[in-house]
Amino acid sequence: MILLQTLDKINSKKQKREIMTYINNERILKENFIDKFGLSKDDANLVLERSYTKSLKKGEFLYFNDVCYGYAFLKSGAIRAYLVSDTLREITIFTLKDGEECIICNNCFLENFSSNINLSATEDSEILVIPIDLFYDLKNRYQTLQNHILTLVSMRFSSSIKVMEQALFMPLTDRIRNFLQENAKDGSVKITHQEIAMNLGSAREAVSRVLKEMQNSGEILQSKGDIKVMNLSM
Repeated sequence: MILLQTLDKINSKKQKREIMTYINNERILKENFIDKFGLSKDDANLVLERSYTKSLKKGEFLYFNDVCYGYAFLKSGAIRAYLVSDTLREITIFTLKDGEECIICNNCFLENFSSNINLSATEDSEILVIPIDLFYDLKNRYQTLQNHILTLVSMRFSSSIKVMEQALFMPLTDRIRNFLQENAKDGSVKITHQEIAMNLGSAREAVSRVLKEMQNSGEILQSKGDIKVMNLSM
């Protein structure tokens, strides 16, 4: 309330943006972390004081190798987590979307794949981060948080197994249909054939062939960098 009253007296647009960002971050942290896991007043103040935001441009990588950020909330945009094979072929294992959370650290999940996991922004994105040292300290002291992390890691692992099973056993046409359905916004997906291939761990030529067949059958309508979903038959 005091910050909002102060906001009315400030003429600088930059300062107003900074205050509004702080208010929004405080709300996210309280609702999704502090109150959710029952943090003490002192620990809550530490989270509010030490958390920070990080912006990413589309295509920018969040980390390589063993750099850890901490516990993150995606405020806006979308972030892709993917594996890279020895032949440099990529496959997406999960995508973070608005309002979702994740442990941004290679060795925090999927340890068997940790040397190949990468995160990159598929849209201009902003994340709110609780630093890794503070997060680990809180995780060790709050059972509710520890239980939540186990559930989150299990969910990510299950997602990776599902992706691998689809890559091995599901026809490419069905995988593309699933991908388009999951990523369509207002009936369309703004994406290139190469980007679909990278997400699915396939070759661009194979993806282009399938999309052409789907367009001929009336399932989709393509234009440069955009695919409109018409009537996908599953």
